[in-house]
Amino acid sequence: MSLSTMTANPIPLPSRRSQKQQKMPCAEWRGFVEMYRLAAKNFSDALEALPCTPGAEFNQVWQRAERARKSLDEARTALLWHEHDHDCTNRGEAFEA
Repeated sequence: MSLSTMTANPIPLPSRRSQKQQKMPCAEWRGFVEMYRLAAKNFSDALEALPCTPGAEFNQVWQRAERARKSLDEARTALLWHEHDHDCTNRGEAFEA
C-alpha cells in the first residue's frame, strides 16, 4: 500500500492517564509531524510516477524522487531533533488536546 492512499489520522500516543486528561506534545511537534507526513506523501507520489515514465523523462522523475527522499530524511531528522531537544513527548508539559 502506498503512503499516498493512506488517510492522515492523528498519531495515537501511549498514555497512562485517561483520554480526558491526556496531554499532547507541543504545537511545534505537531508541525514537525505534519511536515514529515507531507514529505512522506511527496516521496510516495514521486515513486509511483517512476514505472509510468518512459525513456528520456525517467531521469527527471528519478531526480524528483531523490529530492523527495532527501526532504523526507530532513523532515524525519527535524522531528527527531525536536523530540530530543524539547522532550515534549515525554515531559507532558504540553497543552491539552
